[in-house]
Amino acid sequence: MFLIKPFSGILGVSVLVFVAWVFLASTPGERIDRGCRPIGWMGNLLTSVFAVGAPSFSEAIHKGFRNTEYTCQYAIWRLFFEREWLEHEEQKRLEQERQRREEAQQRQNDASMAPGARKESNDVTKQGDRK
Repeated sequence: MFLIKPFSGILGVSVLVFVAWVFLASTPGERIDRGCRPIGWMGNLLTSVFAVGAPSFSEAIHKGFRNTEYTCQYAIWRLFFEREWLEHEEQKRLEQERQRREEAQQRQNDASMAPGARKESNDVTKQGDRK
């Protein structure tokens, strides 16, 4: 019982320091990377241990931890940032659509103001003047 208290205190302080380290990162991408970095650390440790004891497993362990770290990063991204990203992408798509419509309208206006279109309107005016 006596040894459990100091261990839990040290573990609690370590967790708080880790959380602070994650949230002090300057960008969301760096926060995601820092949040999942312990998986990479554990992977490096186990890969090294297995490279010495059972080299045939070390590559599979390395790949497994690399995939697990990516899964962690993706899960955190989806949890905290996906909705904002999807909203941003939708706004970008709507803006591109609006620009395409404006360009099409401008091309249509330019085509109606082409020299051939002006000549026809002038011919109509001249015919009206002759009467």
